[in-house]
Amino acid sequence: MGLLAVGFLFSLLVSGVFAFVERGDSRERRRYFIKAFCFFFLSILVAGWLMRQLPF
Repeated sequence: MGLLAVGFLFSLLVSGVFAFVERGDSRERRRYFIKAFCFFFLSILVAGWLMRQLPF
């Protein structure tokens, strides 16, 4: 499995757990899930891009 797929799966699972434990109705949980998923996945992409630029 590629690193992008692992990052996608991680973002999906963690944001799902965060949305599940967040209090509120289902619409609020759904919005929180989408927002958390986007933040996690984009931060994984940015971190990967930044680490690729390092000269190690």
